[in-house]
Amino acid sequence: MGNNAGLAGVVREMSSLLSQDEISNVSLPATEGWCLPPRCFTSQDFFEAEVQRIFMRDWVCIGRADRVENPGDYFTLAIAGEPLLISRDDAGAIRAFSNVCPHRGSVMIEGQGNAKIFSCPYHGWRFSRDGKLAGAPLMDQTIGFDKANCRLREIGIEVWGGFAFINFDRNASPLAPRLAGLEKKIARYRFNDFKTDQVAELENECNWKIGVENAIDEYHAYIVHRSLEPTKSFYLDKTFAEADPDGMWAINMTPAIKPYPYVTGTSLAASPFPAIEGLNDFEMKSFNVLGIFPNTIIALNPDSIITLIFFPISPGKTALHVAMNYPRSSFGIADFERHSKEAMEALIFTNDQDMYGCRLAQKGLYSSLAQPGRLSYLEEAVRYFDSYIARRMARYVHQH
Repeated sequence: MGNNAGLAGVVREMSSLLSQDEISNVSLPATEGWCLPPRCFTSQDFFEAEVQRIFMRDWVCIGRADRVENPGDYFTLAIAGEPLLISRDDAGAIRAFSNVCPHRGSVMIEGQGNAKIFSCPYHGWRFSRDGKLAGAPLMDQTIGFDKANCRLREIGIEVWGGFAFINFDRNASPLAPRLAGLEKKIARYRFNDFKTDQVAELENECNWKIGVENAIDEYHAYIVHRSLEPTKSFYLDKTFAEADPDGMWAINMTPAIKPYPYVTGTSLAASPFPAIEGLNDFEMKSFNVLGIFPNTIIALNPDSIITLIFFPISPGKTALHVAMNYPRSSFGIADFERHSKEAMEALIFTNDQDMYGCRLAQKGLYSSLAQPGRLSYLEEAVRYFDSYIARRMARYVHQH
């Protein structure tokens, strides 16, 4: 009886995080609806609930799979306090493991690189590239110790369009069929042909949702980026958005005043990189920002794709991985390293302006006087994202 009462109490608490009116308000078209309530960006209860309802249950992008291109390549990251190890095994398969030693819980490895074996720095337990225990010093006197049943915990992983997605839910349905409609829409960009050039791992003092909203919102560019080329190169007021009927993605499309090579998505005035082969006329003359929910932004340029991937740390802190990605053929152009360095510097400069705006928004939302605001017609993609958040939060209550 006590257990059932406790579960009921949890369900009541969960359902109170968003009212039905609030869910309805953020699901309306941008010209009719409202923003998410401020507490969605500041409340510890809301943060913990969305970690469980979204990041532990949905497919979450962790970056391009080519970051671990060769056997033994690895990189590490954390999602809401869950340490992860992403690697390529000897058979060439990409794997996702809990980056926690099953002995005493030490974090196994940090940073990125290439390793023949993953060795715990605390007691020296060693694991092969497929996560199996390869060695455990001085465990010969431990009764019933079985190496075969002691390995790194593995997390589900799927590669779509060259992007790696993980899912902590063992019963999750496959990702690719759910993105089939999107795959047709962006087919000419040929994501599988791309390779990551550089990744900057940053942190910002804002909620992860503010970062995502900012990245799919062209409305702010008039003010935040008014000194930069993008505000002079695009018809920002002609931005329009399309979305997945099932709410998994949205794309914001902005026609260009100055077409390629001036369309860059950064503070550069023009692009030194060749255009992606096979794009249609609109794609060559626009800046299109794709959001794959919950945490991935892919800016579609005529010459490259920019990725911004957000990972929650706390209600007011977010990790952000920013990367430039080019078709593999572009890596062979003259002075590629110089051009790519300049492009990355320009991207970071632009991103710094965005991060500053996000910090100001986070500070304001802590105010006791903060209220849900109204949206501009240019924020339709923001509405699609907020609606995704509301549905995911409501879905969890209904299933329990």
